[in-house]
Amino acid sequence: MRHVLLVLFCLLAPQVLAAEDSLDIPVCTLGAPDTKFIQSLGDWYAINDSRYRVFCVSPGDYGEL
Repeated sequence: MRHVLLVLFCLLAPQVLAAEDSLDIPVCTLGAPDTKFIQSLGDWYAINDSRYRVFCVSPGDYGEL
């Protein structure tokens, strides 16, 4: 049954996504209370923090988590 649902999802997802007229991409605003800038390995631990809605990842080598 899971395989059937997965196949149906894969077949229908592109049509559902294509039906959207626009996509609102969040803006990375420095100092915004709901924005977390990932700039170091330790910053990744905030990914599950409910205070943040927008995550902006700076280029870098973060190694293994």
